[in-house]
Amino acid sequence: MLLALRVGPPAAGVNGCSTDTGDLPIPNWLPMSYSSDVGASRTEEQEDPRLARRQARMDAILSVAWDIAEEFGLAAVSLSEVARRVGLRQPSLYVYVDSKLGLLDAMFAQAAHEHLEYMRSVHYSDQPRAAVIQMGHAMLHFARERPAKAQLLFDRTIPGFEPSAESFALAIDFMDWGRGMLAAAGVTEPGDVDIATVLVAGVIGVQEANEPGGDRWAKHLEVLYSMFFNYLDDKSANLEGSTLANDQGVEAARSGG
Repeated sequence: MLLALRVGPPAAGVNGCSTDTGDLPIPNWLPMSYSSDVGASRTEEQEDPRLARRQARMDAILSVAWDIAEEFGLAAVSLSEVARRVGLRQPSLYVYVDSKLGLLDAMFAQAAHEHLEYMRSVHYSDQPRAAVIQMGHAMLHFARERPAKAQLLFDRTIPGFEPSAESFALAIDFMDWGRGMLAAAGVTEPGDVDIATVLVAGVIGVQEANEPGGDRWAKHLEVLYSMFFNYLDDKSANLEGSTLANDQGVEAARSGG
């Protein structure tokens, strides 16, 4: 989970975060546009009009719920307001979601799938370490373009809400994919993966909590990653030196014997 550390007064916007993406240039390797369609297979729905109508209604419910979250914050999402905007009586909404937490769970699943697809759509460098830096910038852009979705995914803003195992599995898919990106760059030890995670989460959290759309902290992302990779290189060199010294010691002991 991303932790938005506040070191100043909250900015206006969704749950204290502005939806303004600022005037920062968008790198050409980031997707210029991305559909919010989760991309699920619709084969069965096309064959059965009833399933298609049900899915269309569920899509409308989720779309309205996100509109409310973006306008007033995630805490403002209510079944009564969603039903009113969709044009349903609230009891009819229970055909699609069993409670507000059930609605939030569906929103979480949609956001998690969209996040993974967005991250995969980036045109990454063929240099693994450069790709990891791009991954960090892509996460920042996702959080800026979709603040309500980022908050539901990465912040614990709704008391009592925990995603279901099925919905959280989509978030695990992203974590597994991200670990693969890190592993390609030589980041394999669990502690080092944790450091890489805290590095990007901290930058995004502080930046968007205090200067949404700006670059006061975000501009240091590459420097921080460079320091991190230097640390990995130093650790690897020290390990190799220690191994070589041990091998030489063993060889010297054998020769002396």
